[in-house]
Parts: sequence; structure tokens; C-alpha cells
Amino acid sequence: MNRTKDNTFIITHTGERFYPWHPEDCNISIIDIAYALSNVCRFGGHSSRYYSVAEHSVTLSRYLVNVGCGPDEKRNNELWALLHDAAEAYIGDTVTPVKKMIPEFEVLEQGILACVASTFSLSAKVPNTVTISDKQLMMDEAKALMPSYNAFQEHCDASPLGVHIPKYADPPSWDDEVFPYSSFLDTYEQINSKYK
Repeated sequence: MNRTKDNTFIITHTGERFYPWHPEDCNISIIDIAYALSNVCRFGGHSSRYYSVAEHSVTLSRYLVNVGCGPDEKRNNELWALLHDAAEAYIGDTVTPVKKMIPEFEVLEQGILACVASTFSLSAKVPNTVTISDKQLMMDEAKALMPSYNAFQEHCDASPLGVHIPKYADPPSWDDEVFPYSSFLDTYEQINSKYK
């Protein structure tokens, strides 16, 4: 769908104008991605504790450390795992059943992810390894964080990865290790320094 740029933009955390229908003309910022994803809750906010998309992305990236045949593939897998939900930093998150009913939403997501791939020198598409592991990690997360896990399990065909998802004390302790924003940026820096 062709959209003009006039007022179809958001202002990001760093003050940039971001045009969802024209992401190719925008600055994709790791700061904006980390900040926004750390403020978006998984499971539409229905989890037993606040569990951000940033925390999910860091967990997936750490799970996929060293998965691949060489340094380029390993970097691609780890960084795509960290950034696979980056579009949500610019257009928010919508629960999967609603996304499936709005075809334009996927067009928006794919356009933004194409710009993410270009900005961070990634493969054009999210690798299958990341997509499959993402669905499996969702089962670990649901088991730890969804009070209605049995009902959730009936509607998903993925097997859990076996990753431990912590249930923080109430209230959570937001030190640098668990704070999603800083943890996301630290993971990004670790990947980049490891594969220089």
C-alpha cells in the first residue's frame, strides 16, 4: 500500500521521526530498539510478571550463542535472535491472532525488518533456526509466566527449549544484569565485539 510521509510518523526515544510505511528512509537505531522493546510486555501483558520483549530477545540470542557453521553464520543467528522483534520498537506489538487477521501489519513488519537487516548487515530474512527457537522459547516463557499454561499449550505445537525463565521476586530487582534495556545493549555489544 502506498502511503505518503506527511503525518504518518512516530517520534522515537532518540527524537528521530520514523515513518512505518517508509522505513527505508529512516534511521534504525539500536538505542531506540533496546529502549522500546524493554517497554513492551510479552503475551499482551497477561504474564504473571512484567516480561519484556527485550528480555525475551536477549534470552533467545544467548541461547543461540555459537549456533552456526562459521563466524558469519553464528553472528547472523545471534544478532537476528536479538533483533527478530525489532519492528515492534517502531509499530508496537500486536498479539498473534490479531496480526494474522491484518495482512498489512505483516507488510509493515517485513519492511521494517528488511531495513533492520540492511542496517546491521544481516541476512535478508530471519534464519529458520531463529524462527523455530523463538517458538520453542515461547513455550518455556509461557510455562514459567502464564498462569493458564495448560490452555496455552493446547494451542501451540512447539516443544520447549528447556531454558530457565526466572520468576523474579515481587517487586523485581532492576540491577544492570536483569534490566532489559542495558542487558539488550550489552548483548548487542558482546556480539559485535566477538565477531569483529
